[in-house]
Amino acid sequence: MVAMIGLIAHMAGFDSAAMVGMCAICMVIAGVCCFCCAKGGCRACRCGKTFLRCIRYDSYPDSEVFIVVKQAHFTCVDEITTCIRITAGGQSVDTDGDAHGNFQQVLTLLVEQGTTEVEVSLLEHWCSKVVASLTLDVEKDIFGKLEKHDGPVDRTLFLKPVHANVLQPKVDISIQVDAGQDDDADGLHIDMEGMSAETQVLVKMQLNTPRKTKPTTEVEALSEAFAGPVEEVGAFGWNTKAYLGILGPPASKRHMLCTWDSKDHYKDRRTPAFEISLLRIVGVQPDPRGSKGFLVNIVKEDKSKERLQFEAVDRSRTVWVELLTLIIGRVRAERQSSRSGTPGADA
Repeated sequence: MVAMIGLIAHMAGFDSAAMVGMCAICMVIAGVCCFCCAKGGCRACRCGKTFLRCIRYDSYPDSEVFIVVKQAHFTCVDEITTCIRITAGGQSVDTDGDAHGNFQQVLTLLVEQGTTEVEVSLLEHWCSKVVASLTLDVEKDIFGKLEKHDGPVDRTLFLKPVHANVLQPKVDISIQVDAGQDDDADGLHIDMEGMSAETQVLVKMQLNTPRKTKPTTEVEALSEAFAGPVEEVGAFGWNTKAYLGILGPPASKRHMLCTWDSKDHYKDRRTPAFEISLLRIVGVQPDPRGSKGFLVNIVKEDKSKERLQFEAVDRSRTVWVELLTLIIGRVRAERQSSRSGTPGADA
C-alpha cells in the first residue's frame, strides 16, 4: 500500500513522504468525522455543521431565541393555573405558573442547527398536563419572520385544544434572535452590568425596535425601554390603568417619573397625570404583598414622604425595579459629574 502511494506520488511529481503524511492527516480527519457521526450525526461536530451550512442544507446555525411570553387567553370550565412550555428538539423552557395566564416572562431557548419544529404548549401547571399546543416551523415561522422585520416580532399564536374543556386558546408572544450584538446600539454604549438576563433581553429588544428618532444618551435609551403600562394602586386598594414613563431633556428640564392615562398620551407628550423628579425617589423595591407589585418611595419638596404602588402588566416587576433603580443611578452620576455649584438644580 505504501509502495503504491509512493509510485503515485512519484508519477505526480510529489515527494512520497509528503504524500504519505497528507494521506495520514486525511485519514485522521475522516476518522474523527466518522466518530462524531456515529455519536450524533453530521451536526455533532463543528466541521459537519459548517459543511451543511455551506451546501445550504441547513439555513441557520445554533441560535439563542428570546421569547417574551406575554398573555394566554382561553375559556375553561374550571379555573386552572397554567404555564407555557416551549420545546425545540431536546431543549425545553417553561414559564412560571399563573392563575390568570398573565406570564410576562422572557424565555431563552436554544434552537440547535437542524431543528425543524418548535412546539408551544399550554400546560396545567400543577401536573404539567398539556391542554393545548401548536407546532411552529423553525425556518418559516421564526427565522423567516425575523428576516422580514427589523426588530422583534410580535405574534398571537392560536393553539389547538387537546381537551374539550379548554376553548379558543391563544398566547401573545414576542420573538427576537440573539444576533450576537454587544451593548452598543448605533454607536451608543449601554452598560448592562448588573442587569438580570430578563432585563438585558428587554433592553436589547427595545433598542432593536425601529423608530423615527434614536436615543443619543444612555439614560434616554434606558428610559425608552422603561416606559410601559402598569396598574396604579390607589389608597383604598382599587387599581387604575396607567402608563409609566420618564421625561427628560429636551422635553423636560429635569428627569421626571411620570404617569399618563394611556400610551397615546405618553407618545403625544401630553401633560402627565402625575410627575416627580427622579432625584426625589429614595427607594424602589418589590411589594412583598404580591408577585406583581412594586413600590416607589419618594420625598416631596415639603420633606413629607409618600409611597407609590404599581402592579406590572407587560413584564415582570423585576424589570421595573431594576430599570428604574439603574436610571436613577445614572441620573445621579450625571448630575454629580456636571454639578456647577448650584445645589438642588435637578431636585
